[in-house]
Amino acid sequence: MQCVHKRKSPGNTPGFALIATISVMVLLVMIALAMLSLSTIELRSSRNGGAMAEAQALLPNLRLSPMKKVVNISTRAASPGGAAYGYRISKTALNMVTRCMSVDAGMRGLIVIALAPGHNKTDMGTHRGNLDPAQSMKKVKALIESLTPKHHGKLWFYDGSPMRW
Repeated sequence: MQCVHKRKSPGNTPGFALIATISVMVLLVMIALAMLSLSTIELRSSRNGGAMAEAQALLPNLRLSPMKKVVNISTRAASPGGAAYGYRISKTALNMVTRCMSVDAGMRGLIVIALAPGHNKTDMGTHRGNLDPAQSMKKVKALIESLTPKHHGKLWFYDGSPMRW
């Protein structure tokens, strides 16, 4: 299973925030270490380049936007614990991309964060998700709209609470 997100640059149209959702959860990443292949890890980790490439390509537009925000979608699963090696490694790498972007001189003037949307009841989150996507995304939207420089360079949970890297 593979999912590819293609985005077109909106030209010089201001008024948007970059929200990078570079993630695909596949059953393969839920397997035990003994059965895990290096190619699975490499595939998942290579997707983090997408967040960097999107930010780079859209930087001129972000500078024109009144929002000036980069939001990388992370997860609590980036914290130590459990299996899902590929997913956890990939999201941990995305968190590092976020931290690097937040101190990059070329990104000055932008608010750069990682945001964990919670475990939603979706195809990816399955029936085990404990959140209604409509409700949690309302909170995500409100958080993104309320971002200020105090949020910059940090990891946030969908409800606005800070998380540890």
